[in-house]
Amino acid sequence: MKIATRKFDGMTTKMSLRVAGELARRTHTASKLAGYTKRCIFGATYTLAMLIFTAALSGCAGKPYGVPPFSQLVAQAPAQVASFQAPDDGTVYVAGPGHGFSDRHLVYSGLVRRGEIVTVDPTAGKLLISSKLQDATIETGKSYYEIWYKPIQRDIVGN
Repeated sequence: MKIATRKFDGMTTKMSLRVAGELARRTHTASKLAGYTKRCIFGATYTLAMLIFTAALSGCAGKPYGVPPFSQLVAQAPAQVASFQAPDDGTVYVAGPGHGFSDRHLVYSGLVRRGEIVTVDPTAGKLLISSKLQDATIETGKSYYEIWYKPIQRDIVGN
């Protein structure tokens, strides 16, 4: 049996070549695994951060400025009348065409009660909530409007 002398943790140890080789292989494999694990954790963290960032951007990309997250597009009025009946109490946002270089913008936002009907009529230039005219500038002609809705969160309100 051949004997090898190895310095391990500051101590000189005598062992067989087979044992010394196995120890060296295991130590090298463990250090490779530790490096691989660190790279995997970093890669997974980076990927998760990029997914969250992308989701945040894509969630805001299609909404006009001023419409909060988690609002739902419930009606569109491309130069025609569009209506929406609120399924529960909430906030309604009406977005209109942009001016100059600006994107769409809010022309109205306000609270609605369950069952109230929000109507945008670009042909007549009116915004109605339950047949009551609202103070909003609705351009006539071939204007494009969107109605967004966000229900009230009952656990925050306390009802």
